[in-house]
Order: sequence, then structure tokens, then C-alpha cells
Amino acid sequence: MEAPARSPGRRVLGPLAARLSNLLGGPEEAPQIPDNVADVRTESLTVAEDAAMHERWQSMLKGRKPSECSDAELRRLVDDGAPLKHRLDLWPRWWGQPAGEVDKLCSEAHGDHASQIELDLKRTLSGACSDDQRGSLRRVLCAYAAVNPAVGYCQGMSFIAAVPLLLAFSEADALAALRYVVEQVCPGYHGASLEGYFCDLGVLDALTSQLLPEVHAELVGLDIPFAHPTCWPRTTS
Repeated sequence: MEAPARSPGRRVLGPLAARLSNLLGGPEEAPQIPDNVADVRTESLTVAEDAAMHERWQSMLKGRKPSECSDAELRRLVDDGAPLKHRLDLWPRWWGQPAGEVDKLCSEAHGDHASQIELDLKRTLSGACSDDQRGSLRRVLCAYAAVNPAVGYCQGMSFIAAVPLLLAFSEADALAALRYVVEQVCPGYHGASLEGYFCDLGVLDALTSQLLPEVHAELVGLDIPFAHPTCWPRTTS
């Protein structure tokens, strides 16, 4: 009988366990890779990770779960990189509790927003999303448009919401993740005026002109000024 194919998560993390086993002195000390994280939630991913990063986390955790660590401890670890299996456990800690019942909220989206969402569904990770995942993505985006009608829907938000869904998080978790990114990580990036986006572009423009003047001059010479409204790398609905 032909052996079952190994999932991408096992292909990525399996060799790391073997390498860490050699580094740490024996197979009994090799870190365990939980099947429900490594196999299920990395089904659509191929991620390169280095053994040193796993060693740092193993040394700091000392047998604890990442959820048992303080924010200060996690900050020291996260700043130098986090293994995928731990990111999946910790992301909900950053984005907080689900915002509400997706099924109830999605029916309250404005018709214009719902129409734009429908147009973007077909061109969002078309090779990765199943029909069921695309249905979940539709509900999450419509729910967000109902929760925050001032933003509603902006092209590009579908890619943000698709990530947690592809990693097997629930629709409620995906909605919480989308709210966290749009409202806290990138505030003002997705509204009609893009004011937060242009503010950050202005900061980038100033920093680049001071710290990387040659690069800045070359960009200006190519008629790519950072904050010029005709150079939007995003589009709005």
C-alpha cells in the first residue's frame, strides 16, 4: 500500500525536529510538533524556519505553553521571529475576542459593499481557497462592513481576512483578526480618504530623504514621490 502523502506542515516542521534533535543531544529532547497545528493549519503553507529560532523559544518557554508567558517575555521572542506553530496559538491573543456573530452581522452589510465584496471574492487567492472557504470569506467581509460601515469594504481587505480562514480559524476569529489589522495595526489605511496611509507615507518620505537620500532621489527621479495621490498602491471601493 502506498504511504499517505505528508502534509506541507509536516514537510516543513518535521526536518526541523530532526535537526534540533541532533543539536540538543538526542531524539528524546527533540521538540514535539502537535498534529493539530502543524498538519491542519499549515495545509496551504510552505514555511522555511530555522532551528535557532526554535531553540530560543524552547529555552524561554521551559516546558510552558506560549499562552502562559507574559507579554514582556513574548515581546523578546516575537521580535526575533516566531515559529509558525506558536504564531497560530498566539495570534488570537493579539487580535482579541470575536466581534460578534458573523451569520447575523453579514446580512446587515450595505448593498454597495456586498456587491464590491462579491467582485473581489473570485480574484482573492483563487488557487488556495475552496468554495467553502470562499463562502466563509464572503460572510466575514460582509460582517465587517456591517460592524464598521464607515470603512465598509476596501479592496485588499479580502486578502487579510483570507489568511486566518486558510489556517483553519473560525469565521468569528477571522473577523476579529480583520478588525485588529484594519483598526489597530493600520488605522486609516482602508477608509475612503486613506488618511492613515498617507500619514505613514509622509513619515516614510521624510525618513528616506534623511537616512537614504540616494534612494529617495532616485525614486523622485523616477516620478515616484511617496505621498503623491496618483501613486496609490491600493485602490478603494
